[in-house]
Amino acid sequence: MPYLLMSSSTIATVYNADTGERSYYKNGEKVYSDNSATRAIDLSSSCYIGYSWEPGRWLPGEISEVRVWN
Repeated sequence: MPYLLMSSSTIATVYNADTGERSYYKNGEKVYSDNSATRAIDLSSSCYIGYSWEPGRWLPGEISEVRVWN
């Protein structure tokens, strides 16, 4: 789900471990959801912000703030 952002936006992803649903929000509005996540992200091992599991797919932009909570 690529985004071309011309101005500042808030992007959020929410994962529900009970249902397996992964929801994506842009500026507080739900823009996409699926059930293809197999597990939560393990932040104690290699976790990259702005990089895909597929080599060479870096985020073409800047990230000014990241928040992670349980």
